[in-house]
Amino acid sequence: MGTANSRGKTVRNRREKTGKSSELLYGVLKKKLIMLEYKPGQLLDEKELMEELGVGRTPLRECMLRLKAEGLVVGEPNRPNYVKDISLRGTKDVIEALLLMEKSIASLAASRITEEQIAQLRVVHEQISEAMKAEDDWQVTSLNEDFHRLICEATNNAFLIELHQIIRSQVQRLSYLSVMQHFGGGGVVYGKEKIIDQHGRIIECFAKRDQKAAEEIMVQHIDLFRNRIAHYLAGPDS
Repeated sequence: MGTANSRGKTVRNRREKTGKSSELLYGVLKKKLIMLEYKPGQLLDEKELMEELGVGRTPLRECMLRLKAEGLVVGEPNRPNYVKDISLRGTKDVIEALLLMEKSIASLAASRITEEQIAQLRVVHEQISEAMKAEDDWQVTSLNEDFHRLICEATNNAFLIELHQIIRSQVQRLSYLSVMQHFGGGGVVYGKEKIIDQHGRIIECFAKRDQKAAEEIMVQHIDLFRNRIAHYLAGPDS
């Protein structure tokens, strides 16, 4: 009996270890895609990735399926995979969908958010401010995603949360590009002060349970993002 229990425990431990390893690999690949270590349109050669990352074929393919579902990688089954390109039309479609989703999420979150979730938003808000002062592009982008994820989780709607994760994965790459250009280069034209101010105003709307105001500020927030991306696509000298 003891032997059977020991074997069962060993199997569970292996599954937990495999799950953690797969999640870690996914995180590494996603970060490389967002930070453009793998360029838009680049071929993702399976053998080269296995060698570079020190992983097997099965966990790599599982991660690629997740990244395809999030729109960061493209490719047909049993065919080569590529980093999804960044096009003007594709960017326009993403931002249009983002606007429709985020304003609805903000309104719903304002009616359902808990005091604990508001406190979490305040913590992340402060962390973003510190990352901006340090001009840490990756931290700014990552923490910004945490901020918007927490808002979506406050809706307590599992379907919305799943859809939100998909679109925000594509948005995060665009966000990193614009942050890298404007913050890393010292630019604040579309910048840090406005983002921090809008985040703070969104939190206060949640604290007051003001759905209409939360939606209005979120629309302004996405418009600010749209302007930063337009500026990025126009080039650094525009």
